[in-house]
Amino acid sequence: MNHGPGAAPPPDPLTDAPAGRPPGRPRDTAVDAAVLAAARELVVESGYGSVSIEAVARRAGVGRPTIYRRWAGKTDLVFDALFEATETVPVPDTGDVRSDLASVARVVAGDLASPAAARALVAVMADVGADGDGATRVRDETILPRVAELATVVERAQQHGVVRRDVEPDMVLHAIAGVLYYHAAVLGRAMTDELIESVTELLVRGIATPRPADDDATGVRR
Repeated sequence: MNHGPGAAPPPDPLTDAPAGRPPGRPRDTAVDAAVLAAARELVVESGYGSVSIEAVARRAGVGRPTIYRRWAGKTDLVFDALFEATETVPVPDTGDVRSDLASVARVVAGDLASPAAARALVAVMADVGADGDGATRVRDETILPRVAELATVVERAQQHGVVRRDVEPDMVLHAIAGVLYYHAAVLGRAMTDELIESVTELLVRGIATPRPADDDATGVRR
């Protein structure tokens, strides 16, 4: 290949445009969407460990170079496929910790829309655990920020005296997520309002500040 004077520079591997020149067509968002959808489908069908860039490319109807121009590898692709749409969740503040925690539980339940999706997410978390970078990314960019945000519901209730001071706010969120994941991924149950209310009531009664017998047993404002 001629790289001497006057020769065209090699193309930029990320844009397909010649180096040193403005890129031509912008990246096709339809291709991105097709690749992400294919990755999600394959994770649900066969689990993270069985997903390959080749299989995703075949399902999406694109070439492997197209995927590698967009994602560094399988871990980055699957992360975006599962968590790209994750948004900052407004922290509920109704003045009633039971109602606020029920709203938190609905946020978690929203990630478990179907037993298949729940099993896929659990499988990904288990498989990615062997990949230090992947596990760190899922934990630091998705799980911990959401837990920190939503834990303010418990912290606020502690300040108001309706939740015991010895309760660790993060653990309340972990308890909600753990119960709902178990019901969805292990028992294959749908995320119903009845389940959310039951989990919330159980937790609130366990974390509430003790009150005199003639007060509301949960110590929660109604």
